[in-house]
Amino acid sequence: FLVPSQEKATQVRSVCKPLKVLGIHTVSIHPGASLDHQIEGLKSSEPEFMIATPERLSELLSLKAIDLSGVSLLVVDGLESFHKQGCFDKINSIRQSMSGKTHTVVFSDCYRHACVRGLQNLLMGSVHRLSLNNSVTGQSACIIQSVNICLMKEKLPKAIQVLDQAYGGRLRPQASKVLYIVGKDNKHHKLVNALKFKGYSISPDSVFSEVGNSVESKGRARPAVSMIDIDQIGTTELGEYEVVIIPDMTLSIESYVQILTRMARYTVNGVLHSLFTREDAELAGPLTKILDQCGQAVPEALRKMSFS
Repeated sequence: FLVPSQEKATQVRSVCKPLKVLGIHTVSIHPGASLDHQIEGLKSSEPEFMIATPERLSELLSLKAIDLSGVSLLVVDGLESFHKQGCFDKINSIRQSMSGKTHTVVFSDCYRHACVRGLQNLLMGSVHRLSLNNSVTGQSACIIQSVNICLMKEKLPKAIQVLDQAYGGRLRPQASKVLYIVGKDNKHHKLVNALKFKGYSISPDSVFSEVGNSVESKGRARPAVSMIDIDQIGTTELGEYEVVIIPDMTLSIESYVQILTRMARYTVNGVLHSLFTREDAELAGPLTKILDQCGQAVPEALRKMSFS
């Protein structure tokens, strides 16, 4: 149980003390006691529960005075404090000394980009998020919102460019799962044809799969992208996708928030791209407010539109 201070360690240990009568022993490792004393204490006991500050635990690891390979649960409490103390490197080193099967729980009320990077290093694969409130900020934490301002005629090539960047410029079937959310009009046929021309295919489970069948080029499977229309937002498991692209902002701000928060349920690595033109100006104010609340970058052109 990693804590940012001796005071916090004392609080946590007071909760754990009653467990001693059940044979569950707790030790507290922090700078308030000498290193030699703590090393001797670890040798004479085999605790089931350890509360530690990252600095002192890192010292013990460097001296090979402790083995964390068998730890089954890691709790990181207070990401904001660890960020201020510059402890992320130590925490990552501690995490790497544990086996890959260690279950990790993080308590955080920090939504800064620096804290997001710390979370992404700690939490690998699928996550389960529990929010203490229903705020958009809490429910969408760690999802990057990228708003691309462009002209109407630039939307189609920009929607392809965003996809190319998501795949790192290479056609890799194993790359991040990508989802397009499109309006209910004929424009999506142009997008499908453009994707096929670029070497992509439409996933069989997409609503438009009959337009762009998955094919192979020179024996190599093309990366498949998924595509749904706006009406399917509520029934699609958006948490499966690390990249979601909205090529036309023809949806309401409520639908945008729904996409954002549903993406964040099971990942800390998602990116939500939206293409915005002057024709979408009525959404500029609400979208700017969401970006500001979530600590995201607001394009200057979007902010100006929100004032006009």
